[in-house]
Amino acid sequence: MSFLPRRLAPLYALVAVVAAAPLPAQETEQKPVAAPFLVVNIAGVERWQENVRYVFKAIERNDVFDKADGMLGRVNNLNGVDRSKPFGLMVYLNGLNPTLVGYLPVSNIAELQKTLSIGPLTAKRVDGKDDRYELTGGRRTLYVRFKNGFGFVADNSDVVEREFPDPAVVTRALSARYDLAIQMGLDAIPDASRSILLSLLRGNIEAQLQQRDNERPAEYRIRKASGMSNLQLLEQVLKHGRNITIGWDVNPEKKLSVLQFELECRPDSELSSYLINVGSKPTQFRGVLSDRSPFAMSLSWALDKMRQKSLVEIITEGREAIAPSRPEEAEKSKIDSGVRDAAAKLLDQALATAEQGHIDIFAQMSSVGEGRMAFTAGVRVADADAVAGPLSDLLGSLGDKSPFKEIQREVDAHRGMAIHRLIPKTVRGPDMALYGEEMAIHVGAGQRAFWLAVGGREAIPALRKAMDAMNDAASSPPAEGSADPFRMVFNMEGWKDVGAQPDRAEPGRELMKKAFQPGSDSLRIDVRPTENGARLKLEFDEGFLRWLALQIAQRYDRSQL
Repeated sequence: MSFLPRRLAPLYALVAVVAAAPLPAQETEQKPVAAPFLVVNIAGVERWQENVRYVFKAIERNDVFDKADGMLGRVNNLNGVDRSKPFGLMVYLNGLNPTLVGYLPVSNIAELQKTLSIGPLTAKRVDGKDDRYELTGGRRTLYVRFKNGFGFVADNSDVVEREFPDPAVVTRALSARYDLAIQMGLDAIPDASRSILLSLLRGNIEAQLQQRDNERPAEYRIRKASGMSNLQLLEQVLKHGRNITIGWDVNPEKKLSVLQFELECRPDSELSSYLINVGSKPTQFRGVLSDRSPFAMSLSWALDKMRQKSLVEIITEGREAIAPSRPEEAEKSKIDSGVRDAAAKLLDQALATAEQGHIDIFAQMSSVGEGRMAFTAGVRVADADAVAGPLSDLLGSLGDKSPFKEIQREVDAHRGMAIHRLIPKTVRGPDMALYGEEMAIHVGAGQRAFWLAVGGREAIPALRKAMDAMNDAASSPPAEGSADPFRMVFNMEGWKDVGAQPDRAEPGRELMKKAFQPGSDSLRIDVRPTENGARLKLEFDEGFLRWLALQIAQRYDRSQL
């Protein structure tokens, strides 16, 4: 790791100045200072050391931690830096131009003087200003000012003359929640700059949404409706958003790590109201999902009028592309009339569902033995009974040009719903490894949903089980948390034997088995409204940290050979 000292040049810069400068006393009165537009904050050297120690202890490789920790000896163990306080970067906006200011906590001048001896930069005090320094090294000069126990560094001498907020105060909430955080303060964008940014954003996206050469009108209208919906959401974020925060935290006590994205909006804004209401309708598929499935996902999203309108437009244009309403366009269609008519009826039901303003979907993988899976999914529809007939008609109208070598209608039935089997002409190797040689697709409509199951002979029993679980749960009140708009879980234990080949050595799979154990192998993802916004959280069990540490340890061992 001979590159380490060179990568720490900015740190050397701050160390060099502090070693030659007295720390100014704390000011009793703080002048009003501008808030930064962006903050990148690391909660402290000490906290990161403890996290790294925990990760390698989890795989019983303290020797790797000792080696990594010993690398700090090359920079005098960072003596003189206050390891308990945060350090990082603040970004200010001048119009739309960013200005970067680094900050580093300082503790002991005498120790920093020892650290200075290995630094690549030279510090020179600015004449007449005891707290301002210039750092020179190579072709670059940095400018530093010390205040309130922190060193502020920038590449412009005018920048360090400004008054900066106390980093310990600005980052207090971030450091309390996250080891590493990035926070964008949208309120810090001046109104004039915000207007310019909005104009540039709209102009750029609208230019991309122009009709392309040889693009069919219906395809263009679908793409435009989707793009305009995304544009409107981005505009709302820029107009009504206050803060966007991305944070990473490792919790040794709970043996997990969390990556979180959070949007805070202005109270009572249109965007805030929308985000609060997205979880107002619980999923009808509650009771189906198992938290110990290899994979499970639930989406129950209440749409506002704007996004509901966009979805209706997309489905309407899709229907027009498949089954044109004008006779002259229908005559030009290369799609079989039976397929067109059945597809049109199915899309009419999709349209009726969209007009209700509620998207409700579930999907799940189930282990069925011998390293194989069965996939089940369901989509809520406004009138499932009105879907069943056109679905059967559509399958009966598909000809030899379809991707299926055989379509078996009504091969089974459950709770009054006919189940159809579609056997593909070809099955890819990964799909065969996942589902088995008898892989087929099974579909049906009934019980308030369109249903899908993929797999071998176990697929239909898995589908029946899902339908029974949904109906059993319908008789009881929703459990706490069932109204989360989005939930997803991966359990790595369930994947360790998928596609395994006993006669072949698979080091990656063995590493995976060593890292992921039942009860510490889950990745949980959820989206949840907050008081004035929304939060996306990814929660990793300890197994993911062990998996990362094992890979690092493996590379370390190879480097010692």
